[in-house]
Amino acid sequence: MRMYTTLILIIFFAYSSTEAQTIIPVEESYKYIGTSGGYLGNNSSVYVKDVNNKLEKFLGTWTGSANGYNYEFTVTKRTIKFGAIKEDELVLHYTITDDQGSVLESTSGLSDDNPLVMKNGHMNELGSYVFSYNGMSTECGQSGDFYFNPSEFIKTSADVYLMVNGEIWPNCDTGPADQIFPQQWMIINK
Repeated sequence: MRMYTTLILIIFFAYSSTEAQTIIPVEESYKYIGTSGGYLGNNSSVYVKDVNNKLEKFLGTWTGSANGYNYEFTVTKRTIKFGAIKEDELVLHYTITDDQGSVLESTSGLSDDNPLVMKNGHMNELGSYVFSYNGMSTECGQSGDFYFNPSEFIKTSADVYLMVNGEIWPNCDTGPADQIFPQQWMIINK
């Protein structure tokens, strides 16, 4: 009986060690972008996890204005799973109004999975969070990386800007779309 129990324990530990999940801290996620295998690499399962609470400083509602537009950003955190990869990520909903308060564009009523809601991001080596952005006129160049950089000194302040991808798709028949986000740093506050 003792030999049987020992054999069962050996098999259990051998199996559980091959099924172990690799943890990647979110602040190191940028190291895997564009690499062979990405997050997964040679691992059978990976969790890109906010083990050091680095995402907390981004959460909340932020406001700012630039170029005659007023911006409100609401950032939340969620955990998603796709295949063998589990990830803590940020989701950004926004509302843009003009100086008279008319809503020009808003994703605040959309589900987190809507393609217009910013997500699919990562922390870069400087501690900014980089969201993937696709606007209402993606096919006409409203796309890119949206950088969100909290201040190191003032916890209620951050800087944001859009680095435009600007790819024009063949089905764009109106020409390049106007960009609705600033393409230079804009200060926002909680």
